[in-house]
Amino acid sequence: MPYPPTWPNPWGSGDPKPQPGLPWENPEGSVPADAYKYACCNDPFRPLTFAIPTSNQYGDATGVVGRAVYFSPVFDFRPELKGLFGPTPTAQPIRGRSGSYGAGIYLTMQFVGVAATAALNIRVWSLEYGHIFDPAGLQLLGTREDATGEFYDASGTSGEANSCVITLSAPEGLRFWRGGLCVDYTTGTIDDAPTSLLIGSFCG
Repeated sequence: MPYPPTWPNPWGSGDPKPQPGLPWENPEGSVPADAYKYACCNDPFRPLTFAIPTSNQYGDATGVVGRAVYFSPVFDFRPELKGLFGPTPTAQPIRGRSGSYGAGIYLTMQFVGVAATAALNIRVWSLEYGHIFDPAGLQLLGTREDATGEFYDASGTSGEANSCVITLSAPEGLRFWRGGLCVDYTTGTIDDAPTSLLIGSFCG
């Protein structure tokens, strides 16, 4: 049996609409067909790219020498609703507790290569964006939160450890949500930006 199951019925019974409740039922025509079954999402590790900030879009850039921003995919906590409100949204389906939207879902972001940043006076800020029904209209939720302590608790002032983890908890009541991190440093020049600092994430 293929996965995800194809539409119509993969068993080839000729029935154009499988009976309600069967695993491959897809009354809303969502893509992928069984999107509501996905329970997690991995975003592979990749290097952070630093640049001189030219605006305060992700926070006050005063004194910031280099800034890098990471965002998770946009998550859809009610993928079974796809097809009900116009075109199918382009968002990663994640299954939370039944009927509770994102409750119980965590986004865990891991840095690798932390030791190389020990002399740069790194500041890390967490960001969350969400919308109740429009994945293209995500809004900043509240204000950015200082997560520097979580970064340096792992790396230490001596830069001995090489990895740390920062976790965000999805709010309840939103259909679409994404998390992210803004990483600033305030010493040296843009040429001192770490080139081996990687970040990846897991949501589920």
